Amino acid sequence: MNRYSNHMNIFFLVWRNGYIKRLIRNSLLRDRVINFTSLAIVNQNHGYLDTLTIEDKLENNIFIRLVIKDTITFLEYINTPDKRLVNDLIVCVVDGGGGDSALFDWCVVFKEFGHLHRLELEVSRQMSTHGIQLQLPHSITDLRITRSLVESNDQFYSEFIQEVLRCLPDKLCYLSLPNGLTITTEVVLPGSVVDLEFESTFDNLCRLRVPPNRVFPSCRLKVRSPEALDWLQGQRWITSVLIARLWADKIDHTFNTNILPSRVCALEIHYQHDYRVELFERHSLPSNLESFTVFLYNRPIGPHVLPSTLKVLNLSGFNHELEMGILPNTLTSLNLSVFNKELKPMVLPNQLQTLSLDSFKNNGLHLSPNSLPPSLTCLNLPSYYGSFSSVGPLKKLSVLSLYSLGQCQSIIDNIFLSRRLEISFQDIDQGINLQLQTHIKHLYLHYIGLAELIVDSKEFILPPSLFKLTTYNIDLRNNDQIPEGCIHITKDNDK
Repeated sequence: MNRYSNHMNIFFLVWRNGYIKRLIRNSLLRDRVINFTSLAIVNQNHGYLDTLTIEDKLENNIFIRLVIKDTITFLEYINTPDKRLVNDLIVCVVDGGGGDSALFDWCVVFKEFGHLHRLELEVSRQMSTHGIQLQLPHSITDLRITRSLVESNDQFYSEFIQEVLRCLPDKLCYLSLPNGLTITTEVVLPGSVVDLEFESTFDNLCRLRVPPNRVFPSCRLKVRSPEALDWLQGQRWITSVLIARLWADKIDHTFNTNILPSRVCALEIHYQHDYRVELFERHSLPSNLESFTVFLYNRPIGPHVLPSTLKVLNLSGFNHELEMGILPNTLTSLNLSVFNKELKPMVLPNQLQTLSLDSFKNNGLHLSPNSLPPSLTCLNLPSYYGSFSSVGPLKKLSVLSLYSLGQCQSIIDNIFLSRRLEISFQDIDQGINLQLQTHIKHLYLHYIGLAELIVDSKEFILPPSLFKLTTYNIDLRNNDQIPEGCIHITKDNDK
């Protein structure tokens, strides 16, 4: 018996064994979302989807997702027996005042959702339960409620959402509520909830009854009064804080550890103008801070002021010299949108992965050696016109946004570890040659200009190993230059 026959025998032994087939199928689909845009396509794939049991989907984190955007499709979905194949449903049936929601008896509708694990509902203030309490099925572990695009006000009240929150599914793990939602009654969160995505003021958050020993990283307190900070002290489940504009400008003293609890790990502050109070003094920020964003603040930062735990820093108004010791080595993402000073060697942390300097021109000088750390994976310097020849290899880069395509070439020649590369540019001073970049499988080219850029593909010598090419605002002519192995070619602006 030859080797081919042995392989075929093994194949059929596996194929006929339902248990092994199930293990293989679940392994291949584990942690995946399979998207469907219409009910008809779900019905067409009935035979394949029906092989996945409810237990298979739940235990292996497999989601069969259907997006519904109109009332007719929603009614068809409710009445079809194939709805049980879907366990991840997104409903965007917007009632902009025309009365569409009156077509649904939501008590009956929710009883038809017993097969769902994930549910996302787009809600408008016109949606009503007519005073009847709603009960979502206990099968739902992930509930996301969004507000309709027709709702533009900051504060948002919904009778429908209030009724849903009265009795949440007892197996719920994740809950997302629209920002600005007004909560008028007590909401008891099930003990199974591990995260709540919701940004609101303390007069709404204080109505939530949270299980003990919980921390919700996605929940953020919007501070508009001193009372909110007082209330925050005892709420250990909140670790993210936004200090809103109108109140931030009234603070007339330096931040200190008595104002914000040390457990706060994400802080965002909005100012309406350059602030007169010193934020950046030693021990002025929470000691566990990991993400810090400040708008319209332009004061110098001293060495060792920022916490050693900081990973993400966004300062939209900062434009002062950066010296060694100012930025902690733990920093992985830095965004200084108006910074335009000379970038000196070794001032950026050696673990930095994302760097965005929108206004940076380096005082008209070329970048110095060791001014950019080799750890970078994403670099955004759209206003810098100088050379990168002295910077050194940036082997890990996968996202690159520069002024001209010619600047990109000198960096790309030293990229060796990225299989996927995104390039954004504003000027095509010369072509680009990627012939030596045999590791690149997926290339994304984005021309940032008003009109579409028409180029001969001879100006773009593509990687011979390229599998997928995506362009935005670029028309590549003479496709004979595209490698034979590139079977996925997409123009984003055609979508």
